[in-house]
Amino acid sequence: MNNQTTPFMPALLVLFCCSQACSTPTTDESDSDTGTPEQPVLYVVSMMHAEDAINFMDLEVAFNTMAGPLQELDALFSEHGAKTDFGPDWTFILGVQAWGPTLLTDHLAAGHGLHTHAHETSRSIKEVNDLLLEVGVSENRVANGGFKQEGPDGQNWVGYLAQQTDDSSQPLFTTAVAYKDADTQLSNGIGICFRPSTSGDWTVHDPEGPLWYIGSNALQSVGGGALDFDALRDWIDDRLANLDPSKVNTLYWHDSLHKYGQPAQASERIERWEQELTEYFDPLVADGKIVWKTFAEMSDVCQAHEAEF
Repeated sequence: MNNQTTPFMPALLVLFCCSQACSTPTTDESDSDTGTPEQPVLYVVSMMHAEDAINFMDLEVAFNTMAGPLQELDALFSEHGAKTDFGPDWTFILGVQAWGPTLLTDHLAAGHGLHTHAHETSRSIKEVNDLLLEVGVSENRVANGGFKQEGPDGQNWVGYLAQQTDDSSQPLFTTAVAYKDADTQLSNGIGICFRPSTSGDWTVHDPEGPLWYIGSNALQSVGGGALDFDALRDWIDDRLANLDPSKVNTLYWHDSLHKYGQPAQASERIERWEQELTEYFDPLVADGKIVWKTFAEMSDVCQAHEAEF
């Protein structure tokens, strides 16, 4: 990354999007990214987050300790043609500003994704997104957060995200990911993309809805979706055996940058990732069963096939 960040190498968020989505992959067999009705594909990404519990902007050593593994994971995933999608909360972004100005732009340049991740404990999701722009991210249209908020006229959290606008009064986000109930911490098990309703039950598909939602297919349990290496292969195998050929199937897990905070721990996890990518994911890609996409790229796939939903 930049010359200030060479000593570290940030541990990258591993986002993985593979499940059922709201449209059918294209039936054109010449397009290896979309599969066929006989063999639909699963779109996956490794999602990683950095939370706001650490004041990275005040702690250079802590920032560098986390940034190093992120960079290593970026490089490793790139070697395998795999994708990660990173969602740093506000303290990590301020750490980037202070200690590693090109960390996130280097991450994007390597072909990985970014999304706005905000618990909104002290900064709104728009404020966190503005911070991303301040560190050189030209645009970001994917949001993770706002789940406890309400939109105008009693709308749900989808309406809240949809009302966020940029300085030109244009919608800030086109896509939402990784819903988790703010009170119960339960995920929802959705494994497709669709347009969620802005009123009432957000899981109801609304063809006129302003946003896309990309589901993770995470288990409906506390901590569902958290990366579990020992359960990862069985989870994906089961998903692959039950793909919906009429939908855009998506799947991802939640890796945490904080799991890479100690050198020995980071080394162990990165070695495990190399094993999983080599032994498990690479053959699935070669067989045309999974396709790595960032959240923004998945959103584009959903948009391209919307007429088929």
